[in-house]
Amino acid sequence: MTSPARIEPVDIPPPKKVSVIVVSLFPKASWYNDFYMPALASYQLGFMYFSDCRKSLFDSGTPKQLKDEVQKVMPYFEAEGVEELSETLYSWLLEEGHWTHYHKHPLKRWNKKKRADPHLLEEIEKNLMDTSTLILLGSEVQRWARKQGLPEKVLPENYIELHLPTPSGKHARYWSPENPKVRISIPRLVAKLRPRVKEKPKEG
Repeated sequence: MTSPARIEPVDIPPPKKVSVIVVSLFPKASWYNDFYMPALASYQLGFMYFSDCRKSLFDSGTPKQLKDEVQKVMPYFEAEGVEELSETLYSWLLEEGHWTHYHKHPLKRWNKKKRADPHLLEEIEKNLMDTSTLILLGSEVQRWARKQGLPEKVLPENYIELHLPTPSGKHARYWSPENPKVRISIPRLVAKLRPRVKEKPKEG
């Protein structure tokens, strides 16, 4: 399976404070890091990474190591509070039964009413601000978010539901309440978000 082409960030001056919160629960996808990480890597001051497919991120055992793993795919990623976020998510996943349940039956874990996700919801709400962009990857996460009323807590233009593309990138679309009947291509999404591009340090 070939990876879709990388998307270069669009050079648009950023606002003073940008927070991008990404919540995902993916099946295994070999092209995931090639496709989404570079497209999102330039936008974060705040970033939440939550995924069932990259088990290696949670194997390392500490928030710092988790951050290091993220930085391998996003070398210039820096975020205020990332270690606190990671600590909360990591601890929550490893509570008795949670990780096993995610690993074996990830979708059931999200759908069970008895086993709601208060920690995750609290963390999202705590980190939301007027300039936040909340990106939800995958339909199960999106259904969960709607049940929690998350779309109403985010500015409409900053609430994005991102759908899985085919390996060619053909069906990659996002939906936003400002125009719910139209799904727009990933390049438009990248242009819509306001990037913070960090220059690569010069060697020597």
